[in-house]
Order: sequence, then C-alpha cells, then structure tokens
Amino acid sequence: MLRIAVKWGGPGFSASHVARRCEMTVSQVTDYTKRGRQATKLEVFARVADGLHVPGHMLGITRRPWEDKNAEYSRDVEGLATVAVTGAYSGRGSITRRQWNEVIEGASEHIWLYGMAEFGYATDDEVPGIFADVTARGCQVKILLLDPEHGGVESIDADEGGPSGTLSARIRASLIRFRKMQGACGENFEIRIYNAHPDTSIVRGDGTMIVTPYLRFYTGSNSPTFEFRSDSAGKIFERYEQHFDHAWTLAKDWT
Repeated sequence: MLRIAVKWGGPGFSASHVARRCEMTVSQVTDYTKRGRQATKLEVFARVADGLHVPGHMLGITRRPWEDKNAEYSRDVEGLATVAVTGAYSGRGSITRRQWNEVIEGASEHIWLYGMAEFGYATDDEVPGIFADVTARGCQVKILLLDPEHGGVESIDADEGGPSGTLSARIRASLIRFRKMQGACGENFEIRIYNAHPDTSIVRGDGTMIVTPYLRFYTGSNSPTFEFRSDSAGKIFERYEQHFDHAWTLAKDWT
C-alpha cells in the first residue's frame, strides 16, 4: 500500500508526505517500501488505512469511522452515483502539456476551451493539427475567452502582479491564433468572448473536464485545479455544463 501511494499517489505524494499522513517517520516508510519491513501491529494497519483512506476490509481490519461519514466520496442528491475527483492539483501549472492535449485529442463530440486567454492551447504547436483532426470527424469546438476590452482587465493584472495590459495582450494574441485555426477547421469551430469578471476555466473533451476556479491574487497557473469525468462525477459535471452553456449563450461572436 505504501509503495503504491508513493509511486501512484500523484503530485505531492512523496515518502515524507505519506509518512505524515500515516503518522510515521520517513525512515519507517522507506523500511516498508524498500527494505522489506513487515508490519506486525494492528495499529500500523489502522494508521495506514486512515492516512491513505484505504477501506478497512482491504487491510483485514474493521470498518473505519470515516467510511461511514463518506470522507473520501459523497453520494449525489439522488443517491444514484458515486462522485469522485479524477485528479486534484495545487495549480494548473502542475498539469503537463501532454495531459492537457490528451483531454482534447480523442474527443468526438465536444471540445470547450473556456477561460481568460487559454494561451497555452493557443500557442501549442500540436493544437492546430488536433483541432483539424477532430473537427473533420464532426467534433464541435467552442472557444470562449474574456473580452480583451472588459473593464476589469487592468485590475486582474494588478491582482496577479503583472504590468498593466498583460492580460489584454495575451487574450488578443490567443484570439488571433484561434482565428487561424478556425479558418482551417470551418463551421465546427466557433469563437466567442464574454464581458464579465472571470470566475472559472473549463477545458472539456467529451466526458472529461479540467476545471480551475480562479482565485484572486493568484495567476491561473497557481490556482487549484480539478479533473472530473461524467461517468464518475455526474452531478458535478452537469453543474459545469450548465455554467458553460449559460456563459456561451450570453457571449458574443468574435470576429
């Protein structure tokens, strides 16, 4: 269990992090994961179960108190599906470029890029080819960016510690690049801009979403980011679908 946690736990799951969660020292974790140490006391199994949220029956011990309180998972209001977060990141900058592109390159129905500038996608050399491929298959691509003339752009620059005009310039550069992609993709590619204070970034590829709630005084790359899938977090997915649909309806085409 400890080897799995360190290897596959994701960003931040170092040996020291696992040690803190399981009330051990780093050397104890290393003994278990690399030196063949075996646990003999029940309390060790209990600390691992509680620290890593491993259900008690998987370690041969009694059901843990947090299992009854749904500490790791919650049921949707209808009690029909388990809600799970596929990935959680301290900042969207922790997600690799390969991960971002994997969300969109396999899409066959919907791709959404909704945020302030989505500059990473706009400047990625692989993205024009990905969009050309997916739109040729009938996938609908919707780009929704902040209006570069929005009255709050300068205050966002100030909050993020950037020179005045930085965000507006990035948005305009992104729009120009996306417009070139639109020319190659045709009617399945739409671009709109919204004139409201930005609160969320949504990247969608069919049943997968990467969502970043914007935090004031943090750049987008440093804001906590979450990955959801429609088959495991249906209600959350639906809420963000509705949010995007409303924002798209209120936005205007960009030319």
